[in-house]
Amino acid sequence: MPQDITRLFRDANIKTVKPILIESNEYSYTVKEETPDNWNFHAFYAFKKLQQERAQKGLAVKTFATIGSGNGVDAIGAYHIFPGLETALMVDINRQVLGLCKNNFARNTDADSKGVHYDAIEGSLCQRLVDMQIKADLIYANIPNVPEEPGRIFIGRNSSGFLDRPLYGSVPEEFERHFMVSQYALLKSAKKALAKNGTLVVNFGGRAPYKLLPKMFKENGYRFSEVCCGFKKQTETEVMLLGYGKGEQEYGVEFDFYRYEAAMQLLQEKKINNPTDEIRGDKLKEILEPFKVSSAQSLELYRKGEKIGHTVHLLAGDI
Repeated sequence: MPQDITRLFRDANIKTVKPILIESNEYSYTVKEETPDNWNFHAFYAFKKLQQERAQKGLAVKTFATIGSGNGVDAIGAYHIFPGLETALMVDINRQVLGLCKNNFARNTDADSKGVHYDAIEGSLCQRLVDMQIKADLIYANIPNVPEEPGRIFIGRNSSGFLDRPLYGSVPEEFERHFMVSQYALLKSAKKALAKNGTLVVNFGGRAPYKLLPKMFKENGYRFSEVCCGFKKQTETEVMLLGYGKGEQEYGVEFDFYRYEAAMQLLQEKKINNPTDEIRGDKLKEILEPFKVSSAQSLELYRKGEKIGHTVHLLAGDI
C-alpha cells in the first residue's frame, strides 16, 4: 500500500497537482508522520531558498543529483521546486532501493511527458557521477554518520550506518573522532561532479561541534555557508544512540543531543521557526544549551520514555 506523503509537501509549501504517494521496502525508510521529523522537510526549505538565490543571479538548476536518496522523495521535491530541471539523478549505495527511487519519481512527477531525464544509479558518494562525466548544478546529500562493518549497509533498513574504510580513504583525526568521515569524503568526491556555479548541499545532523562544519568545507576547497538550520526528533533512536555512545567511549568526545520536548517548547516561546534562516546553527545550539545531553545520557532518558532531539544544518559549498 503506497504511503500518502502529501502533507510533507503541503507543510513545505510545495504545490502539487495530485497526492504524493510513495512505495517503501525493507531497505528504505517510510516518511515520518510528524513533518519536522523528516530530513526532507528541512531540505525542501533549503532548496526553495537556493532556488530564489539562483534565480536572482540568472542561474537555473538544470541537473540535480541526490546522494543517498533511499526512496527518491528528495528528488521529487527538487523536481517541484526547481522549474528549469532537465535531469534528476538519484544515487544510492544500495541497489535494492534503485527501482523504488525511480518508480516513486515517475509516479509523482510529470517528467515523462515533459521530457525530463531521470535515473537511479548505484554508487558511493559522487564517484559514479564523476565516472559518467556528469556535471550537476546542485548536488544534495543526506548521508549517514555512524560507521558500520563492511557489508552491513545492505542488511535490512540500515542506511543510518555507512561503509567504513577502505572506501573513504584518509580523513583528519578530528573529523573521524566526531563521525564525520562520510561527509568529509563526500566533499572530496563532489568537486569533480559540480558544474560551473554549482553548489553542494549537505544535510547534516548537528551532533558534532559546529566549528567543525565550516572547517570541513574550507579544508576541501569550498566556500562555506549555512542555508538554514532546524531541530528534529532523533529517529531510529535506540540504534543511533548506541552507535554514538560507542563513539563517545572510543574517542573520548561528547556528541550533542537535546531533551526534545523542553527544547521545542523553548523554540516556540522564542518564536524561532523550524527550520529557519534567521539565525545560524551555532546560535541555535547556544539557545538549546540548557537542554543538551550526551549520547549516554540521552539513551538513559530515552529508555525512561523521554524523546530526544538534535539540530539539523543545511550546509552549502561552492567551489
